[in-house]
Formats: sequence, structure tokens, C-alpha cells
Amino acid sequence: MITLNLDQSANAATQWRHDYGLIGIDKAVMDQDFRNTEPAAEEEHLDVLDEAGNPTGQSKPRSGVHADGDYHLAVHVWVVCGATGEVLLQQRALHKDSFAGLWDISAAGHVSAGDKARSTALRETAEEVGLCVPEEALEHACRSVHHSVSNGGRHIENEHNEVYIITLLDRPPPEAFALQASEVAAVKWVPAQQLLSAVEREDPAYTPMVWDQPYKAMWELLRWRWDHPAPTSRTISVQLAGGHTTRIALPTQQ
Repeated sequence: MITLNLDQSANAATQWRHDYGLIGIDKAVMDQDFRNTEPAAEEEHLDVLDEAGNPTGQSKPRSGVHADGDYHLAVHVWVVCGATGEVLLQQRALHKDSFAGLWDISAAGHVSAGDKARSTALRETAEEVGLCVPEEALEHACRSVHHSVSNGGRHIENEHNEVYIITLLDRPPPEAFALQASEVAAVKWVPAQQLLSAVEREDPAYTPMVWDQPYKAMWELLRWRWDHPAPTSRTISVQLAGGHTTRIALPTQQ
């Protein structure tokens, strides 16, 4: 097998175009022609769960799961600032099929059929907000169940959610997060109490967030930590966009 670096690949492509008389053809036209020959992406499949969260052995296309209201697995990742008691929120892209343009969890996503929750949480956080962390930075907070109906009853969400926390020791500016344009329109830091008040009064600018007992216990834990700051013995630094860096506290227990 022959491996080419980027420069070699570019030179080979130029030579190929020269050999076949294509130097004068507009590159955008060539790119469009190649794109038109690509097959359409297959719809994501999700494992169907029972009401208790156990696998049924069946998987279905994501659209079918939401149309039928099947239980399935998802992940929630909350990025919090340990120094200020703030939470990073994302604004959902304006073309999303549910809750478009509303403020939501730092990062979240469905667990694809056959995939694992922790690997999905790491991937979604990296893709959606550009925060790439090792698995040991994920603190498992709780497992929660979420029910919602939107789009005139056409989108039924029955989710079992594995909920994780990533604790930053500083507060990078919003522009330090590289956003996935297809999923996220913007991010902002919000004081946790402001967020919880908005959830309790069902503020229409926010998605209908989970507010069950496991989630309440998670927020109580975070409040206690912010009220009783303690030295952090295990930390790592990670690179963000625009030359920014941030320090992350590694949980002592998983």
C-alpha cells in the first residue's frame, strides 16, 4: 500500500488533471460532479429499549423511533465552570427537526445502534462544541428518563439519558469553542441558578429539559461544590479554537 502525505496527494492530483487535459476545467465544476455521484447517507439507526431501559434486541431508523415513540438511549453532557458556577449552553441550529433555535444542554446526542454511551458522549462533545477530552474527564452524574412531544405530535421523545459532567477550572470565551454548524448556532455561559429558574418556569427560549429526581440530585451536587470549593488534585489542559486552552478537573471517582 502506498501512503501519500498532503503535498504528495496535491501534486498527484495536479499531474492527473494535466495528463487528461483537465487543467482548464473549473475546480468547482469538477467537485460538484464528484459530489453528485456520492450515495446518500444512510439514516442513523437506534437500539430500541423497553420502558425500563433494557435492550429489546431491535433497532430502527431514527425517524421511525421518534414517530413511534420507542424508548432509546441518549447522552447529555454538561460543561460547567468550577470557578464561576456557570453552565455552557448551546443554541440548537435553526433547521433542526425539533426545538430549532432553542437553548439546550452543552452537548447531547443519540447513541447509535451498537454504540456505547461514553464513546458517544466524547464524540458529541468534540463534534458539537470542539471540546476534545479523554474518557477520564467524563464524570457520570446520573441516568434519567425524558419524555416530550413536538412538531404537532410527529416527534415523540422517550429517552433514557446517561448524564455526564465535564468540569472546567476556568471560563473560556464562547469564541474558543469550535461549533458544528449543522447542529449548533451559538454557545453562551449562563449562571446555573438562572438556567434552573428558566427550566422551572418553562421559559420558551429553552428546550423542555429533564427535571426528574436524578437530575435534581445532580444540580444539588453541583451547587454544593460551587458553595464549598476544594483544591483539585488531578487536572489536564486541552486545546480549544483560536489558540485558547482550558484546564479540566478529572473526577476522583467514576
